Amino acid sequence: MASPLRKRTPTLPALIHVLDTPEEKRQNNLLEKLNALPYVNGELFAERLSFADFNKAMRDQPLSCGRFDWSRITRAIFGSLFQSVMEPKERRKVGAHYTSERDILKFVKSLFLDDLQAEFERLVQLRGTQRESK
Repeated sequence: MASPLRKRTPTLPALIHVLDTPEEKRQNNLLEKLNALPYVNGELFAERLSFADFNKAMRDQPLSCGRFDWSRITRAIFGSLFQSVMEPKERRKVGAHYTSERDILKFVKSLFLDDLQAEFERLVQLRGTQRESK
């Protein structure tokens, strides 16, 4: 016999529905853990998508990905993947482009980081001089 708790386990569509519903408009008999979720404004969940029924292999694959140590993957690979999954016109339209850390630093360093680094080195030198004079 199935556990009564199993029947009340929230599903992904239920979760998305709750996140897209202001607290004051939610059903009164919602599970406490669902009702505790905030309303996410901005139409993030406004588009309704159909959901696939996962078999065991389909379920195991994302779970396996969740156990993987993603910290070993470089940002550049994620950036490349991010760009490759979008249509070029759509990516251009929304400005979804990956910029490498190296290229960002070129801009940021000349904008203020070089001056900040010089000031830091000056203060370290000054502190060392003050210690020597004591």
